[in-house]
Amino acid sequence: MRLTSSTFPSKILQSAGAFQSYTNFLLNEFDPLFAANRMAAEVIDIIEETQQARTLVLRPSIHWKGYTPGQYVPVEIDINGVRHRRHYSISSAPSEFKHANTIRISIKCVEGGLVSNYLHEQLSVGDLIYIGPATGDFTLNSTLLSRRPTKISPPESSKKPNKRSSKKPLLFVAAGSGITPIMAMLEALAEHGKQYKEQQTIHLIYFAKSKSEMIFFDRLNQLAASLPGFRFLSHFTDTQGRVTEQVLKTDCPNLAEHQWYICGPQGFMDSVRNAASTLGIAKKDIKSEAFGTPSTTLALSDYLNAKKSKPILGQVSFSASGKTIESKGKQTLLELAESAGLKPKYGCRSGICHECKCSKISGQVLNTLSGEIIPEAQQLIQACISVPIGDVSIETW
Repeated sequence: MRLTSSTFPSKILQSAGAFQSYTNFLLNEFDPLFAANRMAAEVIDIIEETQQARTLVLRPSIHWKGYTPGQYVPVEIDINGVRHRRHYSISSAPSEFKHANTIRISIKCVEGGLVSNYLHEQLSVGDLIYIGPATGDFTLNSTLLSRRPTKISPPESSKKPNKRSSKKPLLFVAAGSGITPIMAMLEALAEHGKQYKEQQTIHLIYFAKSKSEMIFFDRLNQLAASLPGFRFLSHFTDTQGRVTEQVLKTDCPNLAEHQWYICGPQGFMDSVRNAASTLGIAKKDIKSEAFGTPSTTLALSDYLNAKKSKPILGQVSFSASGKTIESKGKQTLLELAESAGLKPKYGCRSGICHECKCSKISGQVLNTLSGEIIPEAQQLIQACISVPIGDVSIETW
């Protein structure tokens, strides 16, 4: 049989890209786990961690490439015909993916949260969800999981201190679901230490409302019992109060000698950073990631109080769509774009994933995470954490 242009649909033959799209369509129809353009993951187990939190054990598509401990994945769910995207941290060590081809994401149910409630109430073992490549910068220093080569001692006169070979003690400070990326880091560190017989000094200070709301409580205690050098300290805020400088000093002596990793709600993060600053901890020794939506109201209040001014009104124009909306200084650019009837791309809505980046033509915005004004010359900004200060023009939408 001779193949001609009429043998296949003409659109497939127009370009290699079209052919690939058609192939992916056929693969998706045959088995979604083989498709490359939108990667499926099968739910093979569900673990109820607390009344509000559950862990999904997923078997990703064969095209999924893996991750670094601390990273998160975008999750896409179709609800009532509308596709929604959220980001969830991976809470298992990479060795699980390597040996069993599974990963875990742990999700806390949020009041009014459309996707988190769906994943808690509607998802069952055997269902498929869709995920993207792992991403995120809240990860361990690469030297912590690298095997140090055996050294041949040089003559005494030529010895020099090797700063890279000395591993600083680690301090993890978490609250609520902020434990999820840290759990992946801790398990990776534990496996590395056992494999190469290296003992790492690790402190975890973890805050939750009560013991019943503490995610991975038993898992963390088991890790503390089996891993020399790891100390797990739990605090229940309903009875013991919130994080303070004194609590940190009591739980972990010599704080300034540690590399800090902190993760939790924005208010908690601010408290820990303030305590660290008071204790003289260098910024380079702190890595952090915030969970939840930043407090727009608080950031604006601080800014206005510093300027001794009232909310600054203005017009926000979206040049791609030709739409304009009034800003009263209380909503982010993402919220304003949605109010104007636009459908901008977004993910976490909290300044972590950078999915909502847009191009600013003119005007100033307030970064609600840092409380700082973004310079007018800076074009690329994150819409979910940017509040207009006066008139602003956006090119993207």
